[in-house]
Amino acid sequence: MAFVTALGKRSGALSRSFAHRQLPPVCGDVGHAASAWVGRRWLRARQRVHAPWMERCRRAQLHPQPSCRQLQASTAANTDGMLQQRTPNVWQQRVARAAALMRRLAALSVPFWTEPDVRRSAWLWTLGTLLLAFATTLYAVSLSFVQRFFWNALNAKDVPKYRNFLLVYVSALVLGPPLLTLFEWVKQRTVLLWRRFLTERLLGGYFADKRYYEIGNRIAMGSLGGGGGGAGTAAATPLTLDNVDQRISEDIRSFTDKAMGFGCTAVVAFFDLLLFSVILYRIQSQLFYILVVYATLGTSITLWIGRDLVRRNTQQLRLEADFRYSLVRVRENAESIAFYSGEEQEKAEVIRRFRGAYDNMLGLLGLQRNVQFATTWYRFLIQVVPAVVVSERYFSGQIPLGALSQAFFSYNHVLNDLSLVVHEFVNLSAFAAAVNRLHDFQSALGEPVIPSKAAGGGGDDGAAAGSRILVRIGAATMPSANDVLVLDKLSVYTPNGRRLLVNQLDLLISNGMRVLVAGESGIGKSSTIRAIAGLWKRGSGAVYRRASPEHTLFISQRPYLALGTLRQNLFYPRHGHDLQHVSDETVREVLRKVNLPDLLDRLGGLDVECDFAAILSLGEQQRLAFARLLLQPKRIELAILDESTSGLDVDNERRMYRLLKEMNVTVLSVGNRPTLLQHHERVCRLMRDGTWRVEDPDQALDYVLGQAG
Repeated sequence: MAFVTALGKRSGALSRSFAHRQLPPVCGDVGHAASAWVGRRWLRARQRVHAPWMERCRRAQLHPQPSCRQLQASTAANTDGMLQQRTPNVWQQRVARAAALMRRLAALSVPFWTEPDVRRSAWLWTLGTLLLAFATTLYAVSLSFVQRFFWNALNAKDVPKYRNFLLVYVSALVLGPPLLTLFEWVKQRTVLLWRRFLTERLLGGYFADKRYYEIGNRIAMGSLGGGGGGAGTAAATPLTLDNVDQRISEDIRSFTDKAMGFGCTAVVAFFDLLLFSVILYRIQSQLFYILVVYATLGTSITLWIGRDLVRRNTQQLRLEADFRYSLVRVRENAESIAFYSGEEQEKAEVIRRFRGAYDNMLGLLGLQRNVQFATTWYRFLIQVVPAVVVSERYFSGQIPLGALSQAFFSYNHVLNDLSLVVHEFVNLSAFAAAVNRLHDFQSALGEPVIPSKAAGGGGDDGAAAGSRILVRIGAATMPSANDVLVLDKLSVYTPNGRRLLVNQLDLLISNGMRVLVAGESGIGKSSTIRAIAGLWKRGSGAVYRRASPEHTLFISQRPYLALGTLRQNLFYPRHGHDLQHVSDETVREVLRKVNLPDLLDRLGGLDVECDFAAILSLGEQQRLAFARLLLQPKRIELAILDESTSGLDVDNERRMYRLLKEMNVTVLSVGNRPTLLQHHERVCRLMRDGTWRVEDPDQALDYVLGQAG
């Protein structure tokens, strides 16, 4: 405090001196210019610090220039407050981060040993790993004693004893590698079991309740939570999930491998430390105390130097995944890029993402270099200590050569055990980054779905953007037995809740009806379809669907073609035994109905696997989607078509809608093509302000022709 007070006095005097150009004497013009520059910098800094205080004084009609005593008191109080608050906060934050990391690690690890389906196998393999870890420690201890007796016999020139212990020594060296290899195999087998469990567990949550859609849509909106979500829901925790594929495929592998590796290393180090500490203490107690103090200092210094490694590693994982994703997008959209001749822009974007990963890696390598400097010095500087401490006892004849050799052996074991954090710090930081990413993913899968508090667009009923659309499925929920789809005052908002797309839409579709939803591009037609499907829930009102999901089929503008055979794609989303109940001839007949008679011959049969999205044109993909409708094992009652014939010519479009009519399928279509009017009985036209109008096709003809023109 005295120092700060003196500094405040001196700073006030210097600032007034510089302000009035009363500079202290210096040698020559150069010194005078330097003093003037320092004075101007000091005066500007002082004005920035005290500008708010001086403004308050001016408003109170006081003297704008505070006195030196006031400046001194203000500076001392502020400095003292900062010293009292900053240090505890930094340490509290570090302790809180460490505690949070341990909780996240437990949340990812504990279910492996507690879930009923896997806990028996998990415990058996884990106990086997621990037993082998203890066995390797006993092997190391036994080897240290064998070496001790071997070197004692050699030093004493006792040939018979030397030969005996040489035989024992060789036997130990022969038996040791199989034990170590078995330990490594059991450990990796446990890692593989853990990885399978965690992967299947997270995949189960990822595909449950359409979480994959919510997460993907929220990522597209730029945030997972907060402002809104893909399905009209907001996450309880504001997480940002990038590159989910990497988290499932790579982060789980890295996490399980490193977790088991560090766990086994810690267990071996614990047993090692207990046994070799006793040996080292009995030979030379001073060495043990020196190691404890040295390891404590080395660990503290390493933690301080590498405190930013976790953040850098997390960032590097994200940037590498972003770079890889940009390359995947180029591969998936190669034809479109080639048509646009967009190679330069794509290359620039890929290079930009690579440069981000490159620049972050430079910083990461710098941190790793600093840590390596510390850890390398740490390992080398201490090696001379046992020679200095124990050699005197050896030269004086107090201990034999074998005891000296065992002291060195035990010393290095205890040093490695106490220095576990120092030696593995770089790997531990990468492991912590994987733990954080996986826990964020697991939290997003298991978090409660709650409405957002964000305000939404207006509406006749003033519905808040946090309200949800009610979706009821089943015949018991329908107002009338003949109704297939009923929209009751349906209001649909954008996922972030800021724009009203559809306002209180009332629509009733009876059995066998065909209704077309039309409107300007971007008006909310596809969003209404998502709300009917239950994917978007941001809004208000209710959707009643008589047909269950097995009796409903959604066909989008670009149908999804799954990985697998042509047979699997034709029956998608059905799989397994459902594929075996339909003969190949029936499939051929269905393909002829959708005007794909030569598809099997061209592709090589039903069981061929290839990238169908790249081989088939958009029109062929759309006709393949209509073939799915005909091949479903359960009759389709409701077909929802989102511009599903946009890639077809007029004749093929007429053929598809004729098939739907012959099957007496209720149809809800989205589109603006004039040719669609003849295939529908009613038209629901959506307006820009959220209003809507249901009319006959003839009444909507002028509007649709205008949109087409």
